[in-house]
Amino acid sequence: MLDIHNLNVPVRIQQLLSEQGITTIEQLTKFCRRELSKLPKLGAKSLDQIEEALIKRGLSLAQDPFAPYTCARHGQPRGDVSLESLYLCDGCARKFQNIPFRGTAPEYVGPPVKGYCLHCNRLFNNVRLRQWYLCGICSRVVKSIGRSMVADDYLQAWWQREVQPDFPHLRLELTDPPELRSYDFNETQGETR
Repeated sequence: MLDIHNLNVPVRIQQLLSEQGITTIEQLTKFCRRELSKLPKLGAKSLDQIEEALIKRGLSLAQDPFAPYTCARHGQPRGDVSLESLYLCDGCARKFQNIPFRGTAPEYVGPPVKGYCLHCNRLFNNVRLRQWYLCGICSRVVKSIGRSMVADDYLQAWWQREVQPDFPHLRLELTDPPELRSYDFNETQGETR
C-alpha cells in the first residue's frame, strides 16, 4: 500500500485527504469523484489534479453508482436517461446500433416474438425486445421515425390511387426520407462528426 504522500499532488491536497482519514492511494481509489467533492476544501481543480495523478499511475477513482446513464444516441451522460424498450427486427436493430447509437449494443435483447417492428412497421416472426439507455428527447425521436415512414407510405399509395390516374404528368417524389441519425449529424455534409 502506497502512502497518499507518494501521489504527485500538491501537499495541501495530501493534507486535506489525510485529515479525512484517507492515508493510502488504495483508500483514495475506493472513492468516486462525487464523494470526494463532498469533503471540505476539496474543489473541482483539486479533484482534477487527483484524477490526473492517479491516471499517471494507471489508476482511477471508483465508478459513481449514482452517476447519470449515458444516452446511446448522444454518447454523453444525461440526467433524464432511462432504459427504453424497443421492439425491432434484426435489420433495424443493426441499423440503430451501427449508426445513430455509435456501436452501442443493447443492454438487453429478448427472445423472438411475432409482431411489428417499431421502426420499419413490418410484421415479422422474430421481432425482439431490445433495450438501450436513451434520454427523453432521443426516445421520442426514435419512436416517431416509424410513424413518419407509415405516413410517407400512405401518402405514396394515396397519390398513386387517387391522383396519378387523373394527372399522369405529375410526380410525387420523396426527397428527404425519414431516418434515424446520430445526434451530431452534420446536415451540411450529410455525415456524422
